[in-house]
This record gives sequence, structure tokens and C-alpha cells, in this order.
Amino acid sequence: MADSIKSGETPPAKTMTPIYAASSPEAYQVGPGDAGMMEDKVYLDSVQVQITPGMPDPVLAVLAGSLPTACHLLRVVPVSSVSQDQVALKAYSLIQKDQVCIQQIQAFTVAIPLQQKGGVKTCHLIVNGKEYLTFEWPE
Repeated sequence: MADSIKSGETPPAKTMTPIYAASSPEAYQVGPGDAGMMEDKVYLDSVQVQITPGMPDPVLAVLAGSLPTACHLLRVVPVSSVSQDQVALKAYSLIQKDQVCIQQIQAFTVAIPLQQKGGVKTCHLIVNGKEYLTFEWPE
């Protein structure tokens, strides 16, 4: 039996299931077929850092957001930063030129390994030109 909502009550929010797992960050890197595709935007809802000392990749950038359609492919690539204490990423989507796709936003959550530069301890995470947070590299 479906839940009923009384007058004046707000219905519960629908949740969207993310389409990407955090286990394969290479899936979001530039690929051989990308050159023939059109670059588009992503909508970022949150950017966080997950620190897990002792793991092969101890610092992960966790990005959550959505793509314009289910036909878009997510790309997250490192970009050159102006200083040693910055890690910069570019998040964008790709779609085939002239591809027809239902306009339905598609949620994603990805974890991207970050690389420490030059032994810097305190670092600023920048995504698409915006600084989101500052974090400390683990020992």
C-alpha cells in the first residue's frame, strides 16, 4: 500500500541512484574516442576529500553531482596548478555530436585519487577553477 500524504505535508524527496562507482577512476580519464565528442558541463553538488592512511591511494577527491543526460560521459582530469599547495581537477561531460537523448539528469558519485606534490602538507582542492576545501596530507 502506498504512503498517503496529507494536505499541507511535503512529499518525501526522491533519491537518484548514482551511475558511477568509485572503484574505477581511470574510466573518467580522457579516452581515445573523446576527440570526436562535444564537451559539455557537469553540475557539482558536493566536493569532499576522503583520507584513508595506509591505502595505496590515501587521499581521494569525492565528487557528487549530475550529468545533463544519461548519454553524457563523465570526465575528471588533473590540470596544472600555479602552486605546489594546490590540486586542481577539471570535471566535464562528453556527448556524441548530434546524439538524441532524453533530457533526464543523471546522478554520479566518483572518487578520484589525488597525488601529493613536493611534500607539501596543507593543500587546496580546486575543481573547475573553484577552490572547495583545504586538507592535510596524511603522514
